Amino acid sequence: MKSPVPYVVISHTAGRFCYLKAVCMQVVRDIQGDHMSRTPPYSDIAYSFLVGGDGNIYEGRGWTTKTANTGFVNGKSININFIGSFENLDPPTYPQTEAVKALIEYGVNNSYIAEDYSLVADSATYPTLSPGKQVYNEIKTWPHFDPQPELHLKE
Repeated sequence: MKSPVPYVVISHTAGRFCYLKAVCMQVVRDIQGDHMSRTPPYSDIAYSFLVGGDGNIYEGRGWTTKTANTGFVNGKSININFIGSFENLDPPTYPQTEAVKALIEYGVNNSYIAEDYSLVADSATYPTLSPGKQVYNEIKTWPHFDPQPELHLKE
């Protein structure tokens, strides 16, 4: 995948939440196993990175490998996934949101993410509830947020 990418896609797992590193690591392994056992199977976990409620960042496909599920921006994006389900009551934790912001900043500073990137919700790239209402309400206040990336296509 060509760097720097013009999009950062934010999603959620829509599953189990975790606060402890050991539990988060198991959640990531479980998601990876699920993704690799699909028909047709993914070659690995679908996401670039996942962030647990503990604020730890778990590498999926990393900075340079195309993700598996980011709609029309696939191949031009980094996908950062909040571990947990954020459609209803609970918002992401402070350590979780700060870790995502730091990861984006690291990506920009190291030329993995374009300086003028668009931050988009997974739901803006294809029909899904991800990243959930609670994460959406958080990221819509962040710099670079683009609620309609299809109107501002980037290469």
